Amino acid sequence: MEPNFDMARSFLDALYGGFPGEEIEFRLLKGKHGEFKPIRKIATLPVTDNILRGLERANQKGYNIYFGIATRKGMKPWYVPAVWIDIDFKDLKPTLIAPTALVTLRLESETVLPSLIVYSGYGIHAYWLTTAGPEDHTRVKEVNRKLAKRFGGDAVTDLARILRLPGFYNVKDLENPQFCQVSNYVEWGILRRWKLSELEEWLEHVPLPVLDEKLEKLIKFGAPVGKRSEADFAVMVGMLRKGFSEEEIRQTFRSGKIGDKARDKGVYREDYLTRTIQAAKRRLKGEGNVY
Repeated sequence: MEPNFDMARSFLDALYGGFPGEEIEFRLLKGKHGEFKPIRKIATLPVTDNILRGLERANQKGYNIYFGIATRKGMKPWYVPAVWIDIDFKDLKPTLIAPTALVTLRLESETVLPSLIVYSGYGIHAYWLTTAGPEDHTRVKEVNRKLAKRFGGDAVTDLARILRLPGFYNVKDLENPQFCQVSNYVEWGILRRWKLSELEEWLEHVPLPVLDEKLEKLIKFGAPVGKRSEADFAVMVGMLRKGFSEEEIRQTFRSGKIGDKARDKGVYREDYLTRTIQAAKRRLKGEGNVY
């Protein structure tokens, strides 16, 4: 497992380049249910090669490498260089729509794009770079809460939050380590830094598509016995009517309980989804909607 120090350095510089002399926390976690005591390290910015080499040794011994997003002052959060979302794919339990679809499709089509996207091994972390001081902590937590709600992320809005450091390996499964990496599409020299007020305004005025309670239950729990075709059609019509894209619908049926019939189709699953989506579109055209 060879780390990528250049990636780790570039990532840390993007977040903390404006905070020389401040302190950040690294936390090294190994095992489950308290088998190993976490190791906490405080480093002064900018992070040195000696620190990175120490993280490498720990990673090779099976420790997962995390960092505290907010700088620390007496171990308490202080400056916050970004707001964030954390979506863990293996824990997805769709309610309105599978979060994977919202991340991969809607995230990169927003008017307010994330500055950085990190593939954590089994999920995605997205960061919107900003500059927030201790007086802005309440505002940052509220922005994080709205981001999690909008994109289906985990409720990790607290300012002491730690996330994986890109450039190192996710070693939760020691037999199958996953490289934690920044998206290949990042251009380090032109990363956008957003004003906190811009993020607040965006999240205030861009609503999340909402389905009615009946369709939510169908997506979450699946169709009644003998009613799978009718339920599939109803969910697709409802999602299209509310503005969800065709690919978002497909992702919902790939990962949600509502997709049982589609999965039973095996290699013909995508054909079934295509036919049913097209039928739903024809229904909506009859109602005066244009696609």
